[in-house]
Amino acid sequence: MYRKPTELRVLVVDDDREFQNIISHYLTEDPEYSVVSVDSGQQALDMLREQSFSAIIADYQMPEMDGLDLLRIIRSQGNSIPFIIFTGQGCEEVAIDALNAGADFYLVKGEDPAPQFLALRMNLSKIIAKQQADEALRISEAENRKMLSLLKATLEATEDGILVETMDREIVGHNERFLKMFNLEKSQVEGKTGAEIWALVSDQIKPGSDPMVQGKTSGTSQPVLLSFRDGRVIESHARPQICDGNVMGRVWSYHDLTERVRAEDALRESEAFNRGLVDNLPDYVMIYERTGKILYINSSGIAGLRAEEKNPVGNLIYQYLLPEHHRIVREKVERRFMQEDVPPYEVRIVKSDNTVLDVMVQATVIPYRGSDVILGVLTDITSRKEGEEALERYAQTLQVTVNALATANKKLNLLSDVTRHDILNQVHIILSYLDIVASEKMPDGQRKMLQRIEEATSIIHRQIQFTRSYQDLGVNKPEWQNVKKTIDFLTSHGIPVQNEVSGLTIFADPLLPKVFENLLDNAIRHGGEITKIRVTADQRDDGAMRLRWSDNGVGISPDEKEKIFEKGFGNNTGFGMFLIREILALTGISIREIGSEGAGACFEMIIPRGSYILQ
Repeated sequence: MYRKPTELRVLVVDDDREFQNIISHYLTEDPEYSVVSVDSGQQALDMLREQSFSAIIADYQMPEMDGLDLLRIIRSQGNSIPFIIFTGQGCEEVAIDALNAGADFYLVKGEDPAPQFLALRMNLSKIIAKQQADEALRISEAENRKMLSLLKATLEATEDGILVETMDREIVGHNERFLKMFNLEKSQVEGKTGAEIWALVSDQIKPGSDPMVQGKTSGTSQPVLLSFRDGRVIESHARPQICDGNVMGRVWSYHDLTERVRAEDALRESEAFNRGLVDNLPDYVMIYERTGKILYINSSGIAGLRAEEKNPVGNLIYQYLLPEHHRIVREKVERRFMQEDVPPYEVRIVKSDNTVLDVMVQATVIPYRGSDVILGVLTDITSRKEGEEALERYAQTLQVTVNALATANKKLNLLSDVTRHDILNQVHIILSYLDIVASEKMPDGQRKMLQRIEEATSIIHRQIQFTRSYQDLGVNKPEWQNVKKTIDFLTSHGIPVQNEVSGLTIFADPLLPKVFENLLDNAIRHGGEITKIRVTADQRDDGAMRLRWSDNGVGISPDEKEKIFEKGFGNNTGFGMFLIREILALTGISIREIGSEGAGACFEMIIPRGSYILQ
């Protein structure tokens, strides 16, 4: 129900009574607001069951049930009431969790209260107004659909051609249906008399019928059938047009009976065909009374019940049903005779040889020999049911297999972690011994061979380290992550990172920090004399978000812009850029290199609409 602005009731949830009073003070300065305060999340839930509110303002830190728990419970109940949460300084993670859980807005305690609560009141008003507007729009759209549906139904129901004439037979009104029936244009009717119109259409009608038979305008004429040369049959009626007790003219209505006449002819011709068709349908077709007495059953039904020797006509349908289905079928029969909608349902029937069939029953009430009866169609679904049971067994087996695979995968990951740890230990030992040997005097040729061994061992070390990152790819659910905070946590290695992204939260794999770590590592390793890295974001016209990571290094040659994302390309591990694309692709984020060689590299990430929040 749409709530007027003067009825804005706000529920404040905070275990600090002083803070309750402060919020109430600032909100009720605006006479549109009234405030109800409670001390805990449970009291808030109890209050929501008894009263209605326009919005909820809750503190995050409360005993027993914090603000996030309260928010999640309310949203799990399908309640979309506007929810604003207060957090403490340095609790940005809580704010993001709150937004992920469905909060509409958040504020940080400890800031200057006057502008903070002014912002609260303004945002609260906007949020409530938006919800009320959405509700009003939904109601308005529903009413509009209803009115349009009614209008359409009314127009479609006007099937007759209408013609209105005065006492002097001057035509003063008609509808489009009349023009179509008699193949006339609007200009041919307006200002004409009935006699003139008859002269225009007489050649379309077989002799012996006048579409505007002369008669007393004070009474209703008998229906006249007009037979057209093109095979149409139209019934004509004339009724007096009376205003204040005076006859002003006549209203002619023309009803097209062509389809009905043809249908009656076709019905007579098809009765024998239909009976033969029904008798030979693979489904069991029955007609039975309200009591269950069978009046008709087709040949397939007789054969299906194995009742060739004794025709079931005259028997009750219940003698062919399992006893546990008698009550169900009686209930369905009664509901149909009460004109209720009864969807198809399944029962089991017993054949004369005591075998059991599963059938799907579809039925309707029809007139038959002067009384209402039920026409039922029974479809044998025994094979389908057996298939469903086999499929269920297969699904159970598949679930066991999936569980086994999950367990095996867990064990493999554990084994991989242990193996990786042991290998890295041995690699570290090799590098240590190489370092010791390198300090000894030796011929230049041996020293070069030693350096190559050290380089190869270092590559092995980096590749093994990469497997740790790739092993975790896609294992955990994507989550909302603050881009600015993620980038600010990077260790820049002496290169200043100019982070111009603010208020952007994106939905990505938990390995998102690895994306920016690898971009930074790629810039350091391959960018040359880089002095600055810049990160920017802007929205495209199609609603997607564009996130760019650029540097002022040597850039990337055109023929390598796509190759750098291939597995194994490059002179380091060859996996860094490949891993970046894989991580982003998990949530539909694309990446490409759009920089210019000699002017610096620029990596552009496109985040689709719905996968980001910009505050």
